[in-house]
Amino acid sequence: MNRKNESKIDKKMTPKKPSKQTLKMDLKMKEGQTDLIPLVEYGDLMSSDEVSKFLKIEKDTLYKWVEKEIIPHYRITQKKILFNRKTICQWLNEKMVG
Repeated sequence: MNRKNESKIDKKMTPKKPSKQTLKMDLKMKEGQTDLIPLVEYGDLMSSDEVSKFLKIEKDTLYKWVEKEIIPHYRITQKKILFNRKTICQWLNEKMVG
């Protein structure tokens, strides 16, 4: 086997890396049928620092809102909390008065 054939085989056997654009979940619609639905885009995830700056509030206030489940969030671990920018904007629009 020559080097050209070896490189072709290596390329075929190397799995493609999954796209980091979107988290997708396999949702079973009917028995045996599945659809992939995008849940969260990576670029839309924000840390508590980013959200507090975005909303122009203190981090303590943000943590109180998280504790009282006032603001939509994802709790990844006991200490790690993430927010979806689109969900936060939608939440803000729902809170608009006037």
